[in-house]
Amino acid sequence: MNNLQHKTHNQFVTTILITLCLFWANTGLADIRMVSRGDATANYAEELLREALRLAALDGIDYGTVTKLSGQFEATTTREMLERGDLDVVVTMHSGELDKRFTRIKTDIYSGMLGYRVCLTPRDKPLTHVKSIADLRSVKIASGRGWRDTEILTHNGMTVVLGGYKELFKITEAGLADCYLRGVHEAVLEQAQFMRNSYTDVYDIDYSFYVHYPSSFGFYMKKGDERAVVLNRYISKIRDSVLLKTRQGKIMSRELPKIHKMRELRLELPPEAGE
Repeated sequence: MNNLQHKTHNQFVTTILITLCLFWANTGLADIRMVSRGDATANYAEELLREALRLAALDGIDYGTVTKLSGQFEATTTREMLERGDLDVVVTMHSGELDKRFTRIKTDIYSGMLGYRVCLTPRDKPLTHVKSIADLRSVKIASGRGWRDTEILTHNGMTVVLGGYKELFKITEAGLADCYLRGVHEAVLEQAQFMRNSYTDVYDIDYSFYVHYPSSFGFYMKKGDERAVVLNRYISKIRDSVLLKTRQGKIMSRELPKIHKMRELRLELPPEAGE
């Protein structure tokens, strides 16, 4: 083989290898990476995505499976990881600002139910004085850094105490916040978890009122990721059936009728919000 033939052969091999790498990436041998903090909301999102990927594979669309990075990452960090390509998907509340940065998988995986929020309060410290939005502004509300909830609370003039997901439980327990505002199912599951851990005197769920704002919650992928359209097709088909099988889905079905009988304090979304 002369030099020209050798060079041509090497170029041919390189082209084949690049083509194979692209094929592997597009047919799912590269899995979909996500962060899961291990709570009920994150676990359901992971379960839903896994099932969507399984059904897509049955139709010959193989995007691999979910590779989970466990840990307590702040929301701003996971979004930076998605932009860099260190993650393939993040789970968060939809917003107009995020729609500009990323590609949204359009289905709201909770059908708006995460917009119904109740307070986890320190034991024996109910918020019975809260009758209005004005009253709620005097309450110190624990909420996460970079969370969409925090942006909504701030927009409505609330007093917000910032921290990480787990850190905020300790902040509330210590009395540095009066309320850790949680989704209805989250509050029920988290209170039960603390009771199982013998922290029976730590938290109450305040059922004297609930906070409500329009909420769309789900997945984002990197800008331009064409898998989002395909995955949305499967997620939209299976969302209700998967949700109703989960513990949080059953809690929502049980608790929401009770919530609707309580006093509603409705918050406005910031002008740049999504849906």
